[in-house]
Amino acid sequence: YIFKTSPGISVLAFFKPELFAPSLALLERYARGFGVWALFAFASVALGSLIARPSDEQSNLGRLVISAGLGLAVWSLAILILGAFGLYRMPIFYGLAALWALLPVAAWRLGLGSLLSGAARELGEGWRRAPPWALIPIVITFALAFIMAFVPEIFYDSMVYHLAVPRWYFFEGGIKYSHIMHSNFPLMIQILYAPLLALGGEPAAKLVHWFFGILLFL
Repeated sequence: YIFKTSPGISVLAFFKPELFAPSLALLERYARGFGVWALFAFASVALGSLIARPSDEQSNLGRLVISAGLGLAVWSLAILILGAFGLYRMPIFYGLAALWALLPVAAWRLGLGSLLSGAARELGEGWRRAPPWALIPIVITFALAFIMAFVPEIFYDSMVYHLAVPRWYFFEGGIKYSHIMHSNFPLMIQILYAPLLALGGEPAAKLVHWFFGILLFL
């Protein structure tokens, strides 16, 4: 039950979590969300690697993070333009997903494979040098954040803003005026969620935030 303790503050009380075996439909939903997110994340790195100019002084991990950031920025602008023209339709999003699948194939021939293998090697070297007491909290933090991406959202900020506005845009077929105050904020990150919510549901969109944390860590 949710009750008010003071203005603007809600406390979840009498909350008793119960363990249950997920149904096949639920597992399929989780797998679809994870697959859509993985396709999107891989395509973002691939697209950014085609745009970024490699430097001999830059590490592979650094190139990987910059490539991901560039790719995310391009997708954000592309999805914003689609919404501005009222093109939030499932056939358009299916075509976008097909592009996400094809981009890594094209980028692989242009050095994406060596970039990923080099970044994995550098990450492994840094991982081996780091003390266990520093790694354990990091692993636990990212593991819990990953699991929470598959938990149904109950926080009001996400339900009325971060996830709600791009979902509403999708239902409307594009970016439309809304009386919701939060829809008037710049949505350069949240706009990414429109196709992800349509194709993979909440898990796909919430895993993008987890992906941001991984990039920040790297």
